[in-house]
Amino acid sequence: MDTSRTMYFDTTIPNREGTLSSPAEDIDLSIFSPPSNSHPTITLTYDPNEPESELCPVSPVPIPRELPANTAAAVKSAGRVLRYYNTANRSFVGINAGRLCEIADGVIAPLDRGRLRILLTALSSWYKPGDESKTEIPLPFDLLESVLKASAREQDHLPEIKGVHCGAILKPNGEIVSAKGFEKETGWYFCRDLEIEEVPDVPSEDDLSRAREDIYSVYREFLFKDLADYENNLASVFSAMLRPSLSGPFPILAVQKNSPRTGGSFLQRINGIAAFGAEPKVYPAPARAEEMEKLHKTIVKESPLYAVIDNVAPGADFVSEFLLSATSGNGTVAFRDLGSLTQLERVVTTQFCVNGNHLKIAADVCGRVVVTNILAQKPWQELRFSRQKDELIRYAEEMHAKLVWAFSVFLKNWISKGRPAPPPLPGNLSEYPEWFSTIAGSLYAAGFSRVLSNLGEVQTGDNEAETEGCELLARLDTMFGTEMFSPAGLKGVLIREGEQRKEHQVSGQMILDYAPEHLVKAAVAGTLTDVMTGRWISQLADQMFAGYDRFLTKSRTPLGVRYKLVPVEKQTSITDTL
Repeated sequence: MDTSRTMYFDTTIPNREGTLSSPAEDIDLSIFSPPSNSHPTITLTYDPNEPESELCPVSPVPIPRELPANTAAAVKSAGRVLRYYNTANRSFVGINAGRLCEIADGVIAPLDRGRLRILLTALSSWYKPGDESKTEIPLPFDLLESVLKASAREQDHLPEIKGVHCGAILKPNGEIVSAKGFEKETGWYFCRDLEIEEVPDVPSEDDLSRAREDIYSVYREFLFKDLADYENNLASVFSAMLRPSLSGPFPILAVQKNSPRTGGSFLQRINGIAAFGAEPKVYPAPARAEEMEKLHKTIVKESPLYAVIDNVAPGADFVSEFLLSATSGNGTVAFRDLGSLTQLERVVTTQFCVNGNHLKIAADVCGRVVVTNILAQKPWQELRFSRQKDELIRYAEEMHAKLVWAFSVFLKNWISKGRPAPPPLPGNLSEYPEWFSTIAGSLYAAGFSRVLSNLGEVQTGDNEAETEGCELLARLDTMFGTEMFSPAGLKGVLIREGEQRKEHQVSGQMILDYAPEHLVKAAVAGTLTDVMTGRWISQLADQMFAGYDRFLTKSRTPLGVRYKLVPVEKQTSITDTL
């Protein structure tokens, strides 16, 4: 054995006489075993490098909380924890539309069990009742479900959130709310802080003049039909600003164009940005009436502040029975949730807007709508705008604070003068007394004398449309009576009437008198087709015209599509059958 490779180890332990060496004695071993549950009070620490450090706790030690055995008490304790969470974190938790929700990055999101568990344990640790060691336990599944279904009162008065606002809000007394966070009085959560000049209780003439100039600087390039339409658009912006705070229903805001590409969609987009400081929600208008009603219900359920139904087709119904209910009465509507049997009830907080070419404003709609007309000689909007679209959008965003100030000036000026009533108008908006008094009164007091002056024109024109509808149904009744007829049968009648026109043998009113121009030309030329006739007559199906006791129905039969005039059932007879 080669002993040169043998390794020897000294296993003798040196005698230290029971003491550690001097350097080792300086080590504090208590840091390796901190005492548990030794935090009677918790002080949150914050990261100074965070831009919102006062809202960002850095790993605070969770506060031990006893989990009550009683469900109601446990739910209330959970609500208390969520209110504490609201004071310490970036997001905000509350009740919105009857559901427990969280606001993060300006978006309201309903909570599920997983997210709720995270929030309830972010700043708290839960333990069983009577457990002196306060050992943390997971939150029970049924408790999370109960918290999600509880009301604001049951959750220790958790905040009830109406919605999220990206700009400043104008109150009916002229005050402006522009501070970030939850505003308890209005129920709105504000995403950002805005610096807005204070409005005097009694604005001067200089204040009024500056307010008018600031507003005009945004809208000077739009081709309003006349001064009344410009001032109606001011009423539309004013209406949008007051929508979150003024009680009662609000009318529908409509922009009517005489041709495509005249700036109607862009105008309502700018109105939304000016009123709320952010891009509005825009929904393409569906062609079918049932899809339009579904869209209205979707908007009420989503509850945006400002909703634009964009580019309604000529002759299409843009107001459903549901929307008539949502924009009248007490401003509350009940409906069945799409795709389920759940019954929903919503307080309508959305400002509904529509735009389109030659909007069809029926008699039951004309008293619920404020119309702004845009009239372009040529559909080339790019040629008249001195500013690019994106430039004007940025300008409207920058002007949001100044425009809120401007309309606050109009409102406080009206209040300081004793809230004078606006003069009588040729039409009426009797469904909206508070809206009309506040908005029309403020604008009239600020010198806008033509606001809403086209109501009579709109409502009279709609009555003429009703009369024409009655006359057309009367002609169809004379020709077909109670018999079913097809598009081909109607085509034959129209072609015969076209031949009479060509031969100058017209002796009275014809069905062709109510047809669009291209159908008249085709009938006279003998080139009218079943498809052309069917598309036209189908637009009249299921429409009831005031003053006529019949309406046209459409049905599918083994022989194809058929139409028939049937009596309108009176309300009493409908009630009797229930």
